[in-house]
Amino acid sequence: WHSVLQRAIVDNMVHYVLNNARMLDIYRQLQSQGYGAAVTLSLEQCTQLVHAYCFKSSSVDMFRLNLQCWQLLVEWMLSAFNRLQSEDNAEQRRMCAQCINSMLTYFAGVECLSALKAQNYGDAMQWMQLATHVLQRQTGIVNEEKHAQIVLYGIVLLLQSVATCNKLDLFCQIMHELSPNVRHLIHERHFTDIMQCFVNDNMDRLNATYQQSHVWSIAGGYQDDDHSRRRDKLNQIINDFFQRSNDMHAISDVIHDWIESTKKY
Repeated sequence: WHSVLQRAIVDNMVHYVLNNARMLDIYRQLQSQGYGAAVTLSLEQCTQLVHAYCFKSSSVDMFRLNLQCWQLLVEWMLSAFNRLQSEDNAEQRRMCAQCINSMLTYFAGVECLSALKAQNYGDAMQWMQLATHVLQRQTGIVNEEKHAQIVLYGIVLLLQSVATCNKLDLFCQIMHELSPNVRHLIHERHFTDIMQCFVNDNMDRLNATYQQSHVWSIAGGYQDDDHSRRRDKLNQIINDFFQRSNDMHAISDVIHDWIESTKKY
């Protein structure tokens, strides 16, 4: 089974293997017998998978990997990244950071956005949770100061998807996982981008250009007649932030700047 997977990676044909229910059943049988760990990926293979399936062309149904496939791939890839954690190899860690950013960007910026626009909130939440899982498992690399610029846009897209679904608890949880430096960059550069997603209630207005350096925007901006509704929504967000801060003392310092900026916004 592993040999088939290895060959499929080389030929960029993983979608034929992992989108095949029978092949996955074989793997699950092997896994149930204790052979799951036999599948190991190198960093080069992880990079090849990201390049093949985390860009716009891979959203074409023929080449797209579904959520179930990605959940399996992510575990193999995270295991590969973890094996490198103890190695003092700056180039490999930079490559890991690039892979992480690409996965976050694809899961949140393509798959989650597509599900939201189709009003498929169940799938949107699962893609969002998968992106969050990647982030939480790789905070060691994500929070390194020299990687902050590499992973920034993937994290912002994840936070925008969380804000669009109004999942404030998850938003606070993700922010708590991030280093002060990364939190500062997000707050200083992308506060408005994220807050617009909290306020927006029309998925059709979400606008995204699929590039590594572009975050979501609200198409057409806001009309004057939205002012009252936006003000009420912002007041509710401020109250919710305060509530989270009181309930979860560990995050009070994390979201203090967001509370103050939301008041000004």
